[in-house]
Amino acid sequence: MTDRYAQLMAGFDYEFAYTENQASLVDSALAAQRRRARDLELTIMTERTSPTQVYVQINGNSRRMDVLGYRLERELPLVCEGTESSFLQPRVRRRLGLGVADMYLRGRNLGNESGKSMVLRGVTDTRYYFPVFEFSPKEAGSEQLRHRLRLTEELIADWDVRNISHFTVIEELHAASELLLQAVIPLPRRKDFYPQRLKAAGDQKLLDESEIELLATLSRYRSGARHHAKDGFEVWLDANWETVALVLEHLCHKVRPPVPFGDNPEVAAPVQRTATL
Repeated sequence: MTDRYAQLMAGFDYEFAYTENQASLVDSALAAQRRRARDLELTIMTERTSPTQVYVQINGNSRRMDVLGYRLERELPLVCEGTESSFLQPRVRRRLGLGVADMYLRGRNLGNESGKSMVLRGVTDTRYYFPVFEFSPKEAGSEQLRHRLRLTEELIADWDVRNISHFTVIEELHAASELLLQAVIPLPRRKDFYPQRLKAAGDQKLLDESEIELLATLSRYRSGARHHAKDGFEVWLDANWETVALVLEHLCHKVRPPVPFGDNPEVAAPVQRTATL
């Protein structure tokens, strides 16, 4: 596999202050954050610099840091809402939980470069979004494709903490690769099969040999699991899903703008139905 699929390592830190009434929520949220970080094989360190101020440092795989942000947005509101507090109502606790996630995302964006501490506040939405994989090309492809690939992004983020099954993920990765190959390489319907598209991708230098072999293996394992209930694909998926996702991200940048029907003679236009008397 080429160097562009090497793991990207990074780190950042941030600091934020909170009130005494928020202390129990912050304790619960940071404990949940540390647990998710360990699940993602990230290194996290939290240190109280004062009774109502905390310093957080995180190091590890850059994409998994984005996964952590995705998970914190969804989980910390529930964690904090379920934390007992005689001072704060459940809806306020929920907003503060999202506020803790917002601290993480703001730190991810800026780091502790300014040397200033942030202040925890309840929010109804986070300020930043870091896609784990860029599966939604903004300047190419149809709007329908972008929305469909956003679902792929979300499923992969759930998979990274094993919230969904191996079968669901291998099915989704295969479906996404098929959609992207269709968008990148228009073929006549009589040749519109997965192996033919992989071959065309190689002929046009859109994928190298190792990438083609990876997607061909994905297709074989998915076919065996779907049509013949074969097992064994789980081990392969655990070892290769991240590289498959990176190949798909690479393909996303090759997607062409949609071609109107009639401009491409190789693609059959839809048949317009006419009423009969």
